[in-house]
Amino acid sequence: MKYNTVNINVRVGSFIRRHRTLLGISGKSLGKKLNLSQQHISRLERGQTNFTIEIILYLLNELDKTIFDLVTEVFYEDR
Repeated sequence: MKYNTVNINVRVGSFIRRHRTLLGISGKSLGKKLNLSQQHISRLERGQTNFTIEIILYLLNELDKTIFDLVTEVFYEDR
C-alpha cells in the first residue's frame, strides 16, 4: 500500500479518536491535558492537520498506548 501524508494523518487521527472514545475521554478533556484546544484535537482526529512527534507521544501517553501499538494498527492491520 502506498501512503501519502493525508492518508497517514487520517489513519493516525482515526487511531487517536478510536482509543480516546474507548477510554471515555472527551476531546475537550484530552485537549486540556495536552494544553491544546478541543478544536485542535478534532482537526488532528480528522486528519486535517499534521502531527508532530511530540504531539503523537503526548497523545499516546494519555491514551496508554505505545508507538508500537500505533504503527501496528495504522500500518499493518489491514494487510
